[in-house]
Amino acid sequence: MVKVFIDPAYFSTGLFILNEKTSKFSFDAVVCEGDSLKSYENYLHKADIVSNMVVKRIAHYNPIEVYVEIPPPIGHTSAGLYGLSFLLVTRLKSQGYRVFAIPTQLVYNFQKKYYQSKKHKDRLYIALDLFKQQRILNNGITFDGIMHLENNIDTATAYLFYVFSNERIKTDKKFKLKEI
Repeated sequence: MVKVFIDPAYFSTGLFILNEKTSKFSFDAVVCEGDSLKSYENYLHKADIVSNMVVKRIAHYNPIEVYVEIPPPIGHTSAGLYGLSFLLVTRLKSQGYRVFAIPTQLVYNFQKKYYQSKKHKDRLYIALDLFKQQRILNNGITFDGIMHLENNIDTATAYLFYVFSNERIKTDKKFKLKEI
């Protein structure tokens, strides 16, 4: 089964892809240049463009399950990101994918617990550290697109969604990501 974890963003959406059958990890990013977000109208226009680009990109991986970050309802970027996540989820579901919500707090809580850090920018370093540990344990897993992990905080966050959701499931038997 192929699973895709997505950290939606207007300029660089991070993707982490896991093919459980072949034991292959892939890191990818969907970069959308262009329009600034200086007006509210630009948010909807850009969300439309980005969500279409993401759906087209992940079709290449032929996933069955897609995990998408759903931002909290309040916060300085929440309204704009909520619109992007909503359009993305709607398009993914229309393509027949099983879509699961990833709460934003999942990464924040584990980042704070294991790395004593609350800073968003630290996610890149944390992801690289965890990836290096995974690489040491290898177990026949192959990797593709590592440059996206090394250079993109959104791809790093998508990878952390995978790592920390699995960790949460192991440590809390009642925890389950909700299908949308």
